[in-house]
Amino acid sequence: MKKRITMIIGVLIAISGVALVFSAFHNLSLYLCMPLGLFLILMGITGVIAATEITGSKNIEKDKQ
Repeated sequence: MKKRITMIIGVLIAISGVALVFSAFHNLSLYLCMPLGLFLILMGITGVIAATEITGSKNIEKDKQ
């Protein structure tokens, strides 16, 4: 359940980053919105990747015990 919540939060962070990137082009405030939006996209994708289970990982056997 925690992994699903983490993935949902990661996706929401990435979506807000995409919204910031598009608002940067709309408002032409590229110096503020563009780096922040790209950082949020990267942070959201990293959160989703961290929440997914990697097959063959040694930590999975420890979690099951």
